Amino acid sequence: MSVNIKIGGKTISGVSTVQFESGDPQESVISFYEMGSVPVEEADVTPTTNVQEVLPSENKLLSKVTVEGVTASIDPNIQPENIKEGVTILGVAGSMMKGKLSEVLSKTVTELNEEDLEGCTILGAYTLYRCVSLVSVHLPTTVTEIGQNALQNCNALSDLVLNEGLETIGNYAIQNCTNLTSLVVPSTVKSVGTYAFYFGGFTSITFLPTTPPTVSSNSFDGSYPIYVPAESVDAYKASDVWSPFASRIQAIPE
Repeated sequence: MSVNIKIGGKTISGVSTVQFESGDPQESVISFYEMGSVPVEEADVTPTTNVQEVLPSENKLLSKVTVEGVTASIDPNIQPENIKEGVTILGVAGSMMKGKLSEVLSKTVTELNEEDLEGCTILGAYTLYRCVSLVSVHLPTTVTEIGQNALQNCNALSDLVLNEGLETIGNYAIQNCTNLTSLVVPSTVKSVGTYAFYFGGFTSITFLPTTPPTVSSNSFDGSYPIYVPAESVDAYKASDVWSPFASRIQAIPE
């Protein structure tokens, strides 16, 4: 089971196991976030190849966190794009989340633009989760993936620009962004995860790919129109994964 552990000053997921005081140990971390509680406390752990045990503070949900020995070669999370610039973990220097990220998380900044996210290739899981003051996000051309829950519960977000070059929009990635009324999905997107656009304020979503990307039957809720290239309307409607949304698919207005 993946939990968040702070290693070298940076929160990394997927490097440990956890035992809960109550409940099913296999219950996902996501479900705890959705209930509005923090599943585990962050623990400062010195990078090592040895197994370490971290005991919780009083009244925490977990009984014990076991941090496995981690190295860049065995833990795929320890990659430059997942580590904040200025932080080095086991010799891997971070390259993501430049500029104003810490201020965004502390609710003192409302915008992130291409320069702020320069060099970011993956907007990782929970990167901007519940940043309730965030109004505008423009992704740089380097981003290829928006991870699960990355922008979930950004309730003030009304301006989201996704970049050409983006290929994957993960599960719950843009869920519950209630002020986001429209979105353009770039031509390079190949897959959209489950509940990716649920509980938003959408009045329409525009897809630019001429080949229908993979979607889940639960990627969208509501009844708003889904606009696609005119020459691809029939292909979208004929696609098995798009069939639940066939009645909503329309050509992009001229």
